[in-house]
Amino acid sequence: MKKILIIILISSIIVITFNHKNIIQYFLGKEIKKITKLDAKFEIEKLNLFDGQLVFKDISLFDKKNKNEIFNISLLDINFSFKSIFTDLVIIYEVNILNPKFFFQIKEEIDNKEQLTDNLDLVKKLSEDKKKIYPPKKRDKNFIIYKLKFKNAITNLKYPLSKNTFSINLSDMDFSQVGNIDEKKAQHYEDIFGIILNDIYFRVSDQKLKEFLKQNYFK
Repeated sequence: MKKILIIILISSIIVITFNHKNIIQYFLGKEIKKITKLDAKFEIEKLNLFDGQLVFKDISLFDKKNKNEIFNISLLDINFSFKSIFTDLVIIYEVNILNPKFFFQIKEEIDNKEQLTDNLDLVKKLSEDKKKIYPPKKRDKNFIIYKLKFKNAITNLKYPLSKNTFSINLSDMDFSQVGNIDEKKAQHYEDIFGIILNDIYFRVSDQKLKEFLKQNYFK
């Protein structure tokens, strides 16, 4: 019995040692789906758990139903506290998002042409109470990001009044204290989409599109 247990233990260590990236990639993929409600594909470029460094490349987030890509990020660099992974609050010191692309598509509802929907659910979120309170999660892990940076972001936008796709260069953005904990301690990560939408609006040069966004997203 002892020999069997030793063999199992050694085998497990060997598997973890040589496949740790694949194992971590699997669990991270599940966590991303849980947080974003989107399917994810990515590669781990660099991993050093004890130093708290994780670098992804070629990240793609896409809709579960129709498999349309919603986000594409060329490089994502994360610095975090390794010890915090084993607590209820994961501490992330800094996140750098390089060359992200947002695919923002606004459509009319099939059953109701006057009702709009979009692939980021921003219409739905903005129609809810703007002072929505996000209670801290008790069962799932909470997280906080001290510094979050977007650089060289682009939005490709389509809307019902045009067949064209509008490519919009966004501002480089720096955020602090972002997470899914008490709003008094951090800005909720879902609110970042509203800030990005504001940036899209102010950077749109097409007046027809600008007016459309104003009427439907900034009431």
